[in-house]
Amino acid sequence: MKIWRLSGSSVGSIVAISLFAGLQGLPRSAIASDNALRINEDRADNSCANSSFERNFRYGPAEPNVLDIVRTGGADSSRRHPVLLFVVGESFTEPAGSAASGALDQAMCLAAKNNLVAVRMSYRLAPKHHWPAAAQDVAAAVSWIKDNIDLFGGDRNEVIAVGYSVGAFHLASSLAHRELRVQNSALAGVVLISGLYRIGTHSSAPVKAYIGDDPAKYKERSIFPGILFTESPILLAWSEKDTDHVVTESEELKSLMCEARRGACPQHALLPSGGSLASVIEVLGEPIQSLISQIEARGLP
Repeated sequence: MKIWRLSGSSVGSIVAISLFAGLQGLPRSAIASDNALRINEDRADNSCANSSFERNFRYGPAEPNVLDIVRTGGADSSRRHPVLLFVVGESFTEPAGSAASGALDQAMCLAAKNNLVAVRMSYRLAPKHHWPAAAQDVAAAVSWIKDNIDLFGGDRNEVIAVGYSVGAFHLASSLAHRELRVQNSALAGVVLISGLYRIGTHSSAPVKAYIGDDPAKYKERSIFPGILFTESPILLAWSEKDTDHVVTESEELKSLMCEARRGACPQHALLPSGGSLASVIEVLGEPIQSLISQIEARGLP
């Protein structure tokens, strides 16, 4: 894998820019000031200059099974570029609002601006659809990308999936349950950010709308122990300002992976809550660069 550099930045920092420019913009509440919205719109306009949006590619038969792809108009067509697949969601039952979608557009544009191909997927939601629908959608989306991304300048062997919040659970489920995978759905790398990883009787009503309300099935629908032995290099990230259960479950996942892998712990990063973009890159840029180095070292998936 070639490490692209732009103005002295490694692709690790480039990934961090694209991730967190978007993730900082994802609303933690439904309340946002007009000024904040205007700032986000201005940033999106700037970051999306010279970026090409290609929307609504169907990767499966269900209505939500669509992908959006962003790439820069100035990309070197003779090269294949790394691919970022964004699996993002903050609810098991509700689609992302316009503010969150706009922030994700911005993140994708920044990735494309730095010679990456960015993809985001939509997936099936509860209560109409239940476990393992969304995890199956992740596998199907990865398979579609690996079959078709060369048409958009992407490298099918360098697909890194980024799961955020509920999206991290669906991505982790897809990795943990081999029976849910489809042909050609292996990933080169995985980033799990502020995810929900434990399900059970304590789970909220929206979570149970997806996983079901029969405690006898929770163990077989858990990401454990399968996630502990996934072959793709993983970067775990969370913020100390996340809710208590997100912090606890993220720390537990890291600890269990360390134990299962006999000390070969996953890369991890503790993220600041808010703050400047520079402070976020300082925290996450190096771990993502390390993840990419792991991918380089192990060769093609």
